[in-house]
Amino acid sequence: MGRLVVSTFVAVMFAAPAWADGEWRPPVPPTGETAPAAAPPVVPADPTPPPPAVPPADSPPWSPTRADGPRWVPAAGGSQTLPDSLPAVQVPAAPAQKPEAIPAPQPVTPKANGQPKADAAPARLPEPRQNPLAAPPVPAASPAAIWGGPPAACPPELEPVPGGVRGGTVPNRHKTFGSPNLTLSRDYHFLDLFGLSLLGGEDANTVVLDEGPATDRYFVQAEYLMWWVRRGNIPVLAATAPEPANPNDPNANFGFLGRPGTNVLLGPGGFGSTARNGFRVRAGAWLDGCGIDGSFFFLGERTNRFEVASPLFPVISRPFFAPNINPQTGQPIGEFGEVVAGGGTQGQLVVEQTSRLWGADVNFRNCINRTCVARSEWFAGYRHLNLREGLRINETIIAGPNDAPLPAGTRIFVQDEFQTRNRFHGGQIGYAVGRRWGRFDADARASVALGVTVQDLDITGNQSVQRPGQATPSVFNGGLLAVGPNLGSFSNEEFSVVPEFTFNVGYMVTPTVRAYVGYNFLYWTNVIRPGEQIDRVVDLTFVPNAPGAPFSGVNRPQPLFQQSDFWAQGLQLGVELRW
Repeated sequence: MGRLVVSTFVAVMFAAPAWADGEWRPPVPPTGETAPAAAPPVVPADPTPPPPAVPPADSPPWSPTRADGPRWVPAAGGSQTLPDSLPAVQVPAAPAQKPEAIPAPQPVTPKANGQPKADAAPARLPEPRQNPLAAPPVPAASPAAIWGGPPAACPPELEPVPGGVRGGTVPNRHKTFGSPNLTLSRDYHFLDLFGLSLLGGEDANTVVLDEGPATDRYFVQAEYLMWWVRRGNIPVLAATAPEPANPNDPNANFGFLGRPGTNVLLGPGGFGSTARNGFRVRAGAWLDGCGIDGSFFFLGERTNRFEVASPLFPVISRPFFAPNINPQTGQPIGEFGEVVAGGGTQGQLVVEQTSRLWGADVNFRNCINRTCVARSEWFAGYRHLNLREGLRINETIIAGPNDAPLPAGTRIFVQDEFQTRNRFHGGQIGYAVGRRWGRFDADARASVALGVTVQDLDITGNQSVQRPGQATPSVFNGGLLAVGPNLGSFSNEEFSVVPEFTFNVGYMVTPTVRAYVGYNFLYWTNVIRPGEQIDRVVDLTFVPNAPGAPFSGVNRPQPLFQQSDFWAQGLQLGVELRW
């Protein structure tokens, strides 16, 4: 190790010039070392004894001036001769900074007796020169005009424009929300619409908004929803058949299921269009690393309508299953139906379905991590959903000559209505993450809620019969599918799971306004739909004005509370305001 230090010192001494005896020459290697043959030491014409390696006690102190070699010059006021050899000195590396001027040493001129002379002409050390191979200095990072409190080293979301971006720096702090000083270019003059004054500034092209408020502590979102929902199922509600040749023939086909020539007009399966329009608003606030948010969405009521009438269809019937015994044959009646049109009878059948969905939630938020371009958080809170739907079946019949005992021209009106309401109450937990690339960004939000769905079912039905010449119609309780045991209001509770997923892609229009488009999927288990609550088994003894038949012993129809799953998915177009 000692020989390595000495060798290094010798190399440095031969590489750095030295001053001695009033003139410049290469330094003499230490005793015991041999100078390389290619660079022998230069001996002055009038040699003098070399100065001591250590200055005398009464001499001025020596001070180092460079870190690249054992060069020494006298301290201020000193006049000692520079030594030819010194032990190696380990100088710690200093951070790169602007070189300062090195004070010139006191001039030294040798006397005849070898002592220095203080009144000789001054001598200047070589001026420092910049190394062309050295790396250029790294400029200080400019503050990032980021709306979300990222560190100063983050790139701005609004790209810099000619004139530059200047301002202070903000350190990165996880779980902390707030923005650094915001600098805007005059090129973004439209920002005046959002309360950002662009008058004044450091030069003609830029304006510095020092100590600007945070642009991510509060936010409000408004979205237009274009969603599709799962259609509810219905049984067969309308059928048709060719006009029977003889209406009095008991084997004539009036559109009863299972008879040859019967064609179904409506059902079974899904009914109506699934498209829905709506809106959603969400707002929230951050309190450093924690915060709150809430949302409300609404899908407008959608009505689906089916209508069929004579004479377009000569035969129209409403099929159902009758468990009663036919008194003429002694056999169960089985598939049966109410004739709306056919055999001289004219009529019209209208089926309408309505649907409306809304929901809300409120959450506590906790920031997991927030960096320059990414964020993540988890949240937990309360979730509510409300789905209200209805199915109404109306039929209007004008009796013909073959509808005895009713006189021809009698007007009969029959209505069945099934209304359902599902209300979900539960707790939810979720995770949200976001990432940005300049002005563009993407975010995702996923949650799952567990709770109970309160199910309400209302079933009503009635008939009215107005004979010719009768001033007011006769009204009866019960229609056709809503009669007897299933009339009334019923309630039930079921456990439900509600997962939801949202993904958005956005663009920062201004530092405070963001536009985005995304996709949303919502699923809800164990709900009731109105068409699925229709019991097709109907005892004729409960139906007003039905053909006479003995009681079957089957107390039907009943409220079914048939469970199914509901989903809604689609696109959203939104705008977000941050401040």
